[in-house]
Amino acid sequence: MDNVTVTEVSTHRHLGLHISNIGTWHKQINVITEKAYTRLNVLRKFHRIERRKFEIINLTNIVPLLEYADVFCDNNINLLIDNIEKVQTQTEAARIVTGGRQEKLLFSTVYNIKEIDPYTGVVKELAHQSTVSHSIAYDVKERYVYSSRFDENAIVRFPYPNDQTVHFEIVVSTNRPYYVAFDSGNSHLYWTEFNTLGKIMRCNSDGSDVITILNETLPDALTLDTHNRWIYYSTETSDALLRVTFDGKEKQVVINLTSRLIDIQVGYSSYLVVISDFVDKRVYWMEYDTGDLKSALYNGSDVKTLVSTNVNVNREIDIGDDYVFYTSSNKILKIHKSSGQIPADVHTETTQIYGVLFYKQEGKNISVIKPLKFIIHF
Repeated sequence: MDNVTVTEVSTHRHLGLHISNIGTWHKQINVITEKAYTRLNVLRKFHRIERRKFEIINLTNIVPLLEYADVFCDNNINLLIDNIEKVQTQTEAARIVTGGRQEKLLFSTVYNIKEIDPYTGVVKELAHQSTVSHSIAYDVKERYVYSSRFDENAIVRFPYPNDQTVHFEIVVSTNRPYYVAFDSGNSHLYWTEFNTLGKIMRCNSDGSDVITILNETLPDALTLDTHNRWIYYSTETSDALLRVTFDGKEKQVVINLTSRLIDIQVGYSSYLVVISDFVDKRVYWMEYDTGDLKSALYNGSDVKTLVSTNVNVNREIDIGDDYVFYTSSNKILKIHKSSGQIPADVHTETTQIYGVLFYKQEGKNISVIKPLKFIIHF
């Protein structure tokens, strides 16, 4: 053309399409799948981003790449089309976007323990029980949910996840157990006995080796800082956040408050509690009389108010990723851990909701974000 020799090529790129001289789309499919895998490798570095954000990144950065001019490739052989499909739906994208995990909120009502998928809103009844459970805890290692039975003077457990009919196992008989917490690293169950001559107690996961850590008047909520070996707790007789060492030898007032605590959580970073990644280093609590959800550094400094609800029906709290979940009368709400945010409804029941637990399954590994949580009861 114009005395210039036109070089014959096997493929030519035009408007983002690699056009073949023999009418196939091998080059096009190989190029876009390679680009897709490159972007997916970048996503792996952001494993702490919650699933919803991953989905947005996937839909805006991966899907358009794979679907661009897909009508041209539609006439190609199935093997090449499968190369695209497995990137998006069968393997990498699905695994990375979901994190290979399940997230659930477990909660207790007057006679039931239920779970809800926070993304779909689907609710499932896990177990029916004869009395109210004020608090639930989870053993990451052995995969049991522990439930306090205040009126029956017992703490029970059942395996979770579990697709079979739930059969409760009595772990330990104890006097008016109120709040429970679990140290999976050492397979220890902790709880408060809500009495005038009350106690903070501990036993092994199977109920053996019961010991009293601290004698305390009307101990209420408690939670564990397993990294620094502190038990954070509250009592009905004091407007204060307290803590005691795991061996019970040192007791401290962390911060004096103007309202009674009803629940407490220790804030860990994102969802990596099981590997002791305590970047957040904050304790969160709900004040019963004012309905204020607050946080502070472990030593009681830098107190922040996440939200003021001005109601005294708020109860348990728990932390999942960047959110604090809390129960209020017959509702579960969530709010971002940064101050000045607006709570969002997660679920509404027909009866009072008591305990709440954030559960996350990472492939075959399960982690439960159990920040220091406190609710002061009165």
